[in-house]
Amino acid sequence: PQVLFVGTMDYWPNSQGAILLCRDIWPSVIARYPRSRLWIVGRNPPPEVRDLACDSVTVTGTVPDVAEFYRRADLV
Repeated sequence: PQVLFVGTMDYWPNSQGAILLCRDIWPSVIARYPRSRLWIVGRNPPPEVRDLACDSVTVTGTVPDVAEFYRRADLV
């Protein structure tokens, strides 16, 4: 599954949501569905969000068009 998290990452609630998702929920998802991918898309990700990137998590920062990410996502 392709999971998409979209938001302006320099807005504290969005960055904290991405951090909590990766630290508290994503490990359980990967344990059950090891081929899952999480895409964190949004401008100005602070260092603590950029540091979430790993084999199963991609942090993009600003993208020209988020529509392509929505089309590929199985869950938003």
